[in-house]
Amino acid sequence: MAGMLPTRRPSRRASPLGCACLAAALAAVRPAVAASPAEALAAALASSPAPPEVAVACAPAGDVLQALGTVALESGGIASDDPAVDALLGGVAHLSAQGIAVDEALVLTMWKAGEEPVGELALPFSGDEEQARTLLDRLGIAPEPVPGAPGRWVGHDEDGDTRVRLVDGSLALSFNGSPPARDDLPVLDRELVAGLPDGPGCAAWVALSGDAATAARPIVGERGLAIAGFLPFQREGIGLVRVRSVGPFPQAMSQSGWAPVTGSGHESPGMVVTVGPGLADLLDDAELVAHLGLTPAQVRRVQRTANIGAGSTIALFGDPRGRDFVAVLPVDGTRGPTRAHKVSRRLRRLARRVGFDVLRSDDRSMVVSVGTDLVFVEVRDGRIYLAAHGPRALEAAEGVGEPWVHSEDLAWALRWPVAAWTGLGGPAMQRYPLKVQAGFRGVDDVLEVGIRVRTDMPAGMLGPMLARILAEQLATLSGADPADGDAGGGGDEAP
Repeated sequence: MAGMLPTRRPSRRASPLGCACLAAALAAVRPAVAASPAEALAAALASSPAPPEVAVACAPAGDVLQALGTVALESGGIASDDPAVDALLGGVAHLSAQGIAVDEALVLTMWKAGEEPVGELALPFSGDEEQARTLLDRLGIAPEPVPGAPGRWVGHDEDGDTRVRLVDGSLALSFNGSPPARDDLPVLDRELVAGLPDGPGCAAWVALSGDAATAARPIVGERGLAIAGFLPFQREGIGLVRVRSVGPFPQAMSQSGWAPVTGSGHESPGMVVTVGPGLADLLDDAELVAHLGLTPAQVRRVQRTANIGAGSTIALFGDPRGRDFVAVLPVDGTRGPTRAHKVSRRLRRLARRVGFDVLRSDDRSMVVSVGTDLVFVEVRDGRIYLAAHGPRALEAAEGVGEPWVHSEDLAWALRWPVAAWTGLGGPAMQRYPLKVQAGFRGVDDVLEVGIRVRTDMPAGMLGPMLARILAEQLATLSGADPADGDAGGGGDEAP
């Protein structure tokens, strides 16, 4: 498909940032009623001649193709007078006139085989053979009919041969040969794909082997590491990633509606994490208790000693990898005392029992030495505040400053058993910062991760900016200098 992208078949893997930028750029275009990407993905995987490493289904196809054309222009991969520009950017009606079923799903499937991946791009097609040949010509494939095989062509260019077939409403373009036989990839997990959301967007299947699968074996077991995901096109839509694990999660990890108990301070945290279930909620799960090998007496002892209730919150300041934190732990009154002086006394006994030095303590506060670090503790009725710095713990306990959790954050925390959010800034985002929200839950033996990006940036600015970022990523992958003016204006400032 020479002319569509900066390099037709790059030998290096696509950048995860690039994929995220493309999805976000598509979010700035119009949503449309389309075929379900998850259904199209499941159908493609079921009919695949060999388990693929990557499969992506996106709908509506018209929006996807126009976005790819915009990215190609930004990256300098095609010229403004290239026929492929008119083929991709002439509008949805123009694409439809060329035979592309603009409201259906396009599917890209890839298999690893040597230096170059084997792949197939299936375009939804409602036109006839003449329209198909015309479209292939405009995309630079130069099709030659296969004798005795109607609806089949072979295209030749400097990158090799592209085999094309028109069948069952799909114009399929295959490159780099046939899919290889592989026995080291996980087989299709239909339930994993079926659990993906519906609506305009991209549904993806990624199967990993080698070192990545080996490293994940304690989590995913011998079946191998397979990931199903969905990226929505709608602005501020929620993306979802699903991974199957070795065993079931506690039932509490599939529930929602846990209200976080939070704090405040003069400085806003860089990241906030909320944990919905309390310790008693987790230990009420018989399968988890059996897995941990705990007796009923041991469970009751743990619950009495560490009676942490529902709705804990952790605030991280500065670099999240650092140790500047404040944790707010609610006390479960059904499992033990909640009055501050009684909780303080229990905490002192617990610290000494596990070998920590209590350097200073009274009925409402203490300082504990944990290895080479100091942990500052403030206790109020029903709550425990832990921090790496004393002033932060005191601010949170006294309710001083601005709250860490606002209304939109609270709504997100209530959706997930474990939730987190952080802001993304930098020189390019000073006027319109991004907030990234993540949520985690476990449903039976499947881990689900939800992601949403929020910004006040106008849609007319968001799409072009992210397309330019993606163009720079593609230029880097293809060996070009992103700062070169021909590589999509990488030297310009973002809006």
